[in-house]
Amino acid sequence: MTASKAASPGARAVAVCRWLFLPAVLPVAVGTALRAVPADWPVLGVQLVAFTPWLAVPGSAALALAFAGQRRWQQAVAAVLLGAQVLWLFPLDIQEHAAEAAAPVTLVAMTINA
Repeated sequence: MTASKAASPGARAVAVCRWLFLPAVLPVAVGTALRAVPADWPVLGVQLVAFTPWLAVPGSAALALAFAGQRRWQQAVAAVLLGAQVLWLFPLDIQEHAAEAAAPVTLVAMTINA
């Protein structure tokens, strides 16, 4: 390799971040799609939706990799997916649900004990 063809370490790091973006964003995209589409999912789909709170971690990693990779479309995709996860974790109408939860509830349970 000649000196003009050699890639600088900074360019190599940017390229690595661009490639690592895909495995970081893929589980977030799948989980977001499962959560966003109202369908009768099989058991595996329901189990994957149960991991929704944990998708904020790879979503944050994908956003960091997108900024390090310096690609606008990757930054936009990661920001939208992470924003969806944050809205599901902290809904905007949380005060309305808290007021409803404070109301007394009557619970009738059946037991085998007689």
